[in-house]
Amino acid sequence: MTFEPLKETLDRSLRRSPVRSAALAIKVENEVKKGAPRWVEMVSFKDGKLTLSVPSPSHAQELYLKSRELIRKINEGVGGKTVEKIRFRVAGE
Repeated sequence: MTFEPLKETLDRSLRRSPVRSAALAIKVENEVKKGAPRWVEMVSFKDGKLTLSVPSPSHAQELYLKSRELIRKINEGVGGKTVEKIRFRVAGE
């Protein structure tokens, strides 16, 4: 009988668990806080699509122009190609 290291057992369990997506969303949110301006808030993250709340349409346009760089920074911080697309939502709409 061979024993499997605990880390491998936990990693395999997390891959099948709904906790994995929640943990990944938290990692993405932390990277958004590091890389985005302070007026940006994360609304949701699911299936590679990140939704951010911004205070105005002009803020959304400004961030849209920088979205490729923001995606790159977030993915570097999280490790892997996690965020594929960013959507913007104007707060209050």
